[in-house]
Amino acid sequence: MEEINREKVGMFPTKILLATDGSEEAGLAALRAVDLAVSTGSELHVVTVSSGGRNNHLQAREVIGQLRQSVEQVLEEQVRIIEEAGGAVDGTYVRVVRERRDRAILGLAAELEVGLVVVGSRGLSGTRRTLMGSVSDSIVRQAHCPVMVVRRVRDGDPAPPSKKIVLLATDGSGEAELALEMAVELANSTGSEFHIATVGRGYRSASDVTEDYETIEKAVRTLEREAQGIIYEQTKKAEEAGGTVAEAHCVIGGQPDKEIVRLAEGLDTSLIVIGSRGLSGIRRSLMGSVSDSVVRNAPCPVLVVRGEGVRRYSGTETEASADGRHLVEAEEGPSFWKSLFGPYGSSRQEKVLDYVVHRIGDGANLREVLGEEYVRRNASRNEVEEILDNPRLVEAARKALGEEFSSGKLDLR
Repeated sequence: MEEINREKVGMFPTKILLATDGSEEAGLAALRAVDLAVSTGSELHVVTVSSGGRNNHLQAREVIGQLRQSVEQVLEEQVRIIEEAGGAVDGTYVRVVRERRDRAILGLAAELEVGLVVVGSRGLSGTRRTLMGSVSDSIVRQAHCPVMVVRRVRDGDPAPPSKKIVLLATDGSGEAELALEMAVELANSTGSEFHIATVGRGYRSASDVTEDYETIEKAVRTLEREAQGIIYEQTKKAEEAGGTVAEAHCVIGGQPDKEIVRLAEGLDTSLIVIGSRGLSGIRRSLMGSVSDSVVRNAPCPVLVVRGEGVRRYSGTETEASADGRHLVEAEEGPSFWKSLFGPYGSSRQEKVLDYVVHRIGDGANLREVLGEEYVRRNASRNEVEEILDNPRLVEAARKALGEEFSSGKLDLR
């Protein structure tokens, strides 16, 4: 692996968090994380989490001690694998929790303010998986940053692609814009060919409602124009971002997720980058259906980039100060809670509450959590006081986290 000039890397993360459990899938994820860290000049942090389940008080200390020893051994082995692969570990973390391992990983990712989480995921054997691992599934759904999922495709070690290809699957949406920027940087930093693909769907639905050939043909032509327009715009933006598009793929008809997977298989793609819609924090109940399916069925690692994507500081935020003051100035207007659960909720506030919920789920004290650096960076004093004044809402959010809400909103009444 060759080093890259850091000046060439723009928005790509400076911190990568590898979540590992010592499995074969996690080993593959570790190698991918090393490659990314080296090629982009990023820091690499490693966390191993174990869940002890529910134990009574007398069992707790003994069980936790045994689990911690086992987890530390797994972590040491993963660090060895990383170093033998030419990587360097900037930080190691051990978490032993009662149940939800995903919460511990998400909480650490938020605390470290990482720009990318890399996780391995088990799947069913064979070339098609129908079920995601629950931990990686939850991380992709709820992480504040892009997530790369690496899973074993076939029994035995997968053969490396004949050449590196980064495939951007795009629909031209706002979520896809950030995915495009990351895909360009990854292709450039890893020396990969860069391909763009879009899928125009709809002619089948047209044939379902009419048998008129001219109507169907007109619908297909419209889809072709729209898809070609997306390809043109995305290619132009990629070139403006410093990328070189080796080939653009415009697929008309069919289901986008299946067509993307089929194309990736045909190209022997080494990485798929895809944007995904979704609210941040507790208000996001379901993944975008296309990215969800692609992650489950892809023949290679998949990088999911959400609209909120890489964290950027707004004009109301300042640099950290030694006195621990809050870094977000007090905001006028609706209260923290009314704004959060109103029709135009703030993603910043959602992330604050998401972080608080995860930390409390790990057994931390609410008041202590609200004094931590991440909260000080993202919440004003007034907002912290409002959270302290409403612990019932925090507890309700903690219990509701991870559930699916058909309305997309959380009712805490």
